[in-house]
Amino acid sequence: MKGIYIHIPFCISKCPYCDFTSFEDGDQKGYIKTIRDEIRLCDAEHMDSVDTIFFGGGTPTSLMPILIESVLDTLRESFDIKETAEITIEANPGTVNAKKLLAYKRAGINRISFGLQSADDKELLALGRVHNFKEFEESFRMARKAGFDNINIDIMFGLPNQKVDGFSKTVRRVIEKNPEHISCYGLKIEKGTEFYKKYYGTSFLPGDIIERDMYHMAREAFEKSGYNHYETSNFAKKGMECKHNLKYWHAEEYLGFGVSAHSYFIKGGVHIRQGNTSDMSKYIEDISNDVMPIDEKNILSKKDIQDEYIMLNLRLSTGINFLDFKSKFGFDFKDKFKSEIKKLLKGGLIKQDEEGIYPLPKGFDLQNSMIILFL
Repeated sequence: MKGIYIHIPFCISKCPYCDFTSFEDGDQKGYIKTIRDEIRLCDAEHMDSVDTIFFGGGTPTSLMPILIESVLDTLRESFDIKETAEITIEANPGTVNAKKLLAYKRAGINRISFGLQSADDKELLALGRVHNFKEFEESFRMARKAGFDNINIDIMFGLPNQKVDGFSKTVRRVIEKNPEHISCYGLKIEKGTEFYKKYYGTSFLPGDIIERDMYHMAREAFEKSGYNHYETSNFAKKGMECKHNLKYWHAEEYLGFGVSAHSYFIKGGVHIRQGNTSDMSKYIEDISNDVMPIDEKNILSKKDIQDEYIMLNLRLSTGINFLDFKSKFGFDFKDKFKSEIKKLLKGGLIKQDEEGIYPLPKGFDLQNSMIILFL
């Protein structure tokens, strides 16, 4: 089973912390036509069953629903899309209404991910968000009324001038909404963004200790409210984990369509990671000439595949399964990394049983240090 990612780069306004490929204007209809042409150009070898589709961005809900529906129609013409497929659309509060949401639902979208980020209107303003908390509440209410019973809410911590008490307000308000899934990310100050120019290296940002306090507080609150901490930054009610994102973390195959979209697939036994150009003009020109718009392509070695497997699986609470590892790589993980496992057990970063090793809360905190031991 494969996953499919569709990149919609358009936004009403670009957030000052965002380094994704996104634009405040552009020819939306022309871009969607190009994505549909790219899907049709896709190598016939990729024809396979698909059980997850994810519309990300940008802000996919800034488009008219008929454009999103047309992409889904083309995907159904080109792939075997399972009737039970998880189909997600990212949404910014304030960019949806009752009519739009019903149209997405009729098109087959069954999961919606709201980018709330904060329940504090002052923080939202500082983040450059185009909505306030009241607009989020209305968007969430309309989504429930439209029949969405699988909703994610994105929130961020470590914001400029943010305190633990302030972030706890956002955590409480999100829990009150009772979504099926919550993503909780620390703000990253990326080069080339407005936030990098304004905040990098300044005292406006909470330090590492305060950020850890925020993360711990949120994790404890979510777990007490019945959410499983299944991945470093993700929490879900039982059975409501994001199936599409699990493909990334389990190193399963997925295809990306659109400007700057990435893919991972196996062709003739060769593991390939590739990415489309982030240049919109080149993307459109390549597709118009019946050329796939590949900007980078990497053939993974066996060591690359092994390292990725370890790195990605240690982001998950399910950790590394010894039997699965041996079936993939032909040797025993616990024998090969005996001293590393012993060190992590002694440090309280993991637990171990007969089936595998699993990160503990301290392991999630010191994840990079834990992972690098095995690479």
